[in-house]
Amino acid sequence: MSSSNVDEKSGLSPTPILNGQQADVSAPAKPRRASPRSPQQRQKRALSQNRGLGDGEAYQSFIRVERSDFSSRGLSTIWLDPLNPKLVSHLLSDLERYVLLHLAAVGATLKSQYPLWRAGVEPEFLRICASPDEGTVRIAKELGFKHPVVGGETMVLTVDLLAVLPGGQFLAIYAKYEKDLPAQGTRGYELYLIAKEYWRRRSTEMLVLTERGAKIDLVLTWLEWASSIRGMYVVGSASQLLALVDRLVCQTDSELSMNSRFEFFSESSNEIVHALKYAIWVGRVFIEWPNKADLTLCWDIRFSPTANSNGYQRIAAMATKL
Repeated sequence: MSSSNVDEKSGLSPTPILNGQQADVSAPAKPRRASPRSPQQRQKRALSQNRGLGDGEAYQSFIRVERSDFSSRGLSTIWLDPLNPKLVSHLLSDLERYVLLHLAAVGATLKSQYPLWRAGVEPEFLRICASPDEGTVRIAKELGFKHPVVGGETMVLTVDLLAVLPGGQFLAIYAKYEKDLPAQGTRGYELYLIAKEYWRRRSTEMLVLTERGAKIDLVLTWLEWASSIRGMYVVGSASQLLALVDRLVCQTDSELSMNSRFEFFSESSNEIVHALKYAIWVGRVFIEWPNKADLTLCWDIRFSPTANSNGYQRIAAMATKL
């Protein structure tokens, strides 16, 4: 008896049997639904929610840290500004968090996962751009590169952090681990060139920061500690907190342990620590020694009244050239 699956008369394979029943091969297959985690669905959702627009508390990161939105390699973080928890940054790696802290140290305001406009010009750059359309689609075409698409739609490119320094200078920051830096001649390098030209036309410098430049140093360690002021800072208390720190620095002996210096004040140790965190975060003082918040040690506290004046030089010095 033949075990062939081919019909001897027609020479065709018989209709397949599924679950004990003959399958209906005449019915068209139903189109697959795109996964909510697919790139095209994430982009569609971000655009429909007007992410990447507005300023301050109204701004929403174009890419957000959500289970259904984006999966990143490493530790992703939803960062709440220590002084205003309504200012939210979505950070996709530890490196982005380190870079954010370095930028915070120079008093920068930040927009995380900022979308590059595919066409047109952002309102804040209209006076700078030579044309009303300086979007990535036009730039890619002029550079001779194919613009990336996702699910048939033109892809929205993003920058990890758009920073505004205290003097009003914009900086576009790409935080990349060294092993992820694109090599010349690759598709990734073409996208880098599109982004670089995008920011050049907006008179904004684009800096690439790696773990080598944005390394964990003493300033970063203390900023991390100071950021725990989050949720405790009371708007309007700045002058009182800074006055307390001024008294601590100027009227107590730096060779005493911090616990001993606290004894000269009527304020509680918690109140003084809170004031120190605020002063460190806003750049009023920095800690030269030690490298941890141990109140049993002597702390070398220094004033830094011009800490934010050289912010650009400090951040630019960390950058990597491609």
